[in-house]
Amino acid sequence: MKKVILFFMFTVFLASNICCTARDRDPSEKIEIRSGANLIWQQEMPEEKMNYRDAVNYCENLEYDGHADWRLPTISELRTIIRNCPATEPGGACKVTDECLVWDKCHSEDCRSCRNDEPGYFSPFNDTYWLWSSSQRMDTINISWVVKFYIGSVGNRHVSLKGNVRCVRELTSKS
Repeated sequence: MKKVILFFMFTVFLASNICCTARDRDPSEKIEIRSGANLIWQQEMPEEKMNYRDAVNYCENLEYDGHADWRLPTISELRTIIRNCPATEPGGACKVTDECLVWDKCHSEDCRSCRNDEPGYFSPFNDTYWLWSSSQRMDTINISWVVKFYIGSVGNRHVSLKGNVRCVRELTSKS
């Protein structure tokens, strides 16, 4: 019986020390998220939150990791880095994409959220706030689509609000 208990305790100890989330990764480790769209994502975001116009300008002027061709991602591209929320991941029930940007036609309960209390659970980068996309709503002015990584949802924000920015660039043969 002692052997069984010791084996069980050893197994629990090993399982509790396995690194399996973005939160546990070494911050200096480079992560390249290559989606079906062949994108490379900015690893480290700026600490300051920005309004939409500043976010666009920031990405367009970014020189990072030896490249200067960064831009703000579209909503479809931004959805490629959602994790653990099937409804809002690409191909999920949420219909907001680059081709569908009208609230009443595209947004539904399916876009609202998944639930998890673990910070960074929905992002491979451990993002815990919302991120801007370059995609604007087509049925109104001054509203941009965003991904709220703290709940895994797709939504929108007025362009004057301040959110996080993670730039993207196309994967090329020189990347």
